[in-house]
Amino acid sequence: MDETHLLKLPYILAAQSQKHVTHNEALRALDALVHLAVQDMDLNTPPGSPSEGARHIVGPSPSGGWSGHARDVAAYQDGAWAFYEPVAGWRAWVAAEDALYVFNGGSWIPVSSGGGGGGGSVNPVSLVGVNAVADATNRLSVASPATLFDHEGAGHQLKINKAAAGDTGSVVFQTGFSGRAEFGLAGDDDFHVKVSADGSAWHEALVISRSSGAVRAKVAQVDVASAATCNIGAATAQRVRITGTTTITSLGTVADELRFVVFAGALTLTHNATSLVLPAATNIVTAAADTAIFASDGSGNWRCLAYQRATGEPLVSPASGSVNPNLIANGDGAINQRAASTGIADDTYAWDRHYVLTQTNPVTVSTLTDVADGVPHLFRLTQSHATAQRVGAATILEARDGKVHRGGNVALSGKVRISSAATVRWAILEWTGTEDAVTSDVVSSWTSGTYTAGNFFLGSNLTVAATGSLALSANVLTDFSLPAAISSSCNNLIVVIWTSATAAQTVTLDWRWKLERGSAATAWVPRPRVEELHRCFRHYLRMDSSSSAYATFGFGYAGSTTQAAVGFTFQVEMLATPAFSYSGALSFTQSALNTVSGVFANRLTPMGGEVAFSGTGFTTGVSGKAQANNSTAVHIAFEAEL
Repeated sequence: MDETHLLKLPYILAAQSQKHVTHNEALRALDALVHLAVQDMDLNTPPGSPSEGARHIVGPSPSGGWSGHARDVAAYQDGAWAFYEPVAGWRAWVAAEDALYVFNGGSWIPVSSGGGGGGGSVNPVSLVGVNAVADATNRLSVASPATLFDHEGAGHQLKINKAAAGDTGSVVFQTGFSGRAEFGLAGDDDFHVKVSADGSAWHEALVISRSSGAVRAKVAQVDVASAATCNIGAATAQRVRITGTTTITSLGTVADELRFVVFAGALTLTHNATSLVLPAATNIVTAAADTAIFASDGSGNWRCLAYQRATGEPLVSPASGSVNPNLIANGDGAINQRAASTGIADDTYAWDRHYVLTQTNPVTVSTLTDVADGVPHLFRLTQSHATAQRVGAATILEARDGKVHRGGNVALSGKVRISSAATVRWAILEWTGTEDAVTSDVVSSWTSGTYTAGNFFLGSNLTVAATGSLALSANVLTDFSLPAAISSSCNNLIVVIWTSATAAQTVTLDWRWKLERGSAATAWVPRPRVEELHRCFRHYLRMDSSSSAYATFGFGYAGSTTQAAVGFTFQVEMLATPAFSYSGALSFTQSALNTVSGVFANRLTPMGGEVAFSGTGFTTGVSGKAQANNSTAVHIAFEAEL
């Protein structure tokens, strides 16, 4: 044997010449291998300018001057590379890895106390970094595409232990070392899930009680503006507040979503049998603080699972009371005691309980009949003047029908049509001045596009409860609706309809309307005609001779040869003591027609009274009757309009 078994150091042989050469070779090997520390362990080609004494563990696929020496220790000594083949158990400190490695007979592996890397432990060590630098806080640091914690034949648990309940034991997810999500025992022993947009402000999403297992979801609310397509499925939270008043025809097409919705104000949800299914298959007019639950299916079609009015009123009334009464008298214009037609000026009553509003010039009014199935009558207002103008109409509810709705809701609905494509508007107004002493000409500036008190409408004693509009196609009868919350200051309610822009000559506006208690519109059902007449007679009562040239209006007696009195008892109590008027030739007839020179009210009350006739030829103490004097154009009228 001419070398040592382990380090392969050469022996000096007996009678060997130049013994110093052998001795120096052994010293050089010892210099390279004792306290072995190499620069790195993954180079496959020799460095270009090595320093004397530089040592490396050759990589797995060496080339050039290192060919054939994979995993050997290469030492640059005396200007050349010397190679030392390791044996199992050799240890080397690798400077580039800042770690101690051991050779297991086939490869170099991180050192472990059992040697050979199989099943030993490093216990304890203060810092461990795997392809990363550990520090005093992050004492185990790993930089890799993935980290595997494998089983050893059965299950596997990852345990995070904290010292006390008030401490935190959690898993934090970061972007650029800034926290974005965390779950675990955060500050107590309940299980928390929270998120952050910036790593500073955190939002708790879920808490699971350690005691009961009860789950508390912290559900944030986001605003989504109303639009024809109001995409609530794309909202970043399940709780959504829909703002604005734009009519909604779609909730988008995001599939398999659930949303809890609150409405900030009044708008119309449009029923669609496929994409937006609403209760009772009908449109819903929302009100502030109404709530609903919507769910989308796999195709992105939405269904309203529940709807709750803020007032507590049912969305769909029971069948036994599914129709609310109309607060508006003569809501379709079927009654026109005045026989109003042409030349109707601004702020002038025409149809019963309804008066005309015009921007400048008179208009023509009429009532349509048999318009469509279920629509026997409609108001018609014709812009008959050569100069284009805005036109409209209004009705005033007396205080007893307005004040009862203080603090509640009303809903306006109906049908509307215009002969030329245009936008038509409507409004619900509150008169807050002296009750039943209303300023009926409610429009202050026809040209204003701001539909508030003091702009389009009067600025004094008036509150705009709600406004609505539709851009209508020509000659298309269209449904409309508008809810309103009524304030505690309301005395009288006023309902107005008008053309948004100027209407040219011959343009016609047709409509009917219904105002009712509650925020949901119900079906139009006409009242019996006698009841509708009585509602009109409370404000205006007219008797005329259109059916007979000698029509009789009432009976009385002559108190003298020149004075007679005729009594009238009204069918219903009028709102107030009425104003009396008449037109045409009247007579007070006893045995013959007695010419009347004057007629005037005498001792009238809301229930009736007397009308005095003055003339000649009356027979004192003899009864007679007031009648038309051979004319079909005679009338008398009692008026107590608002």
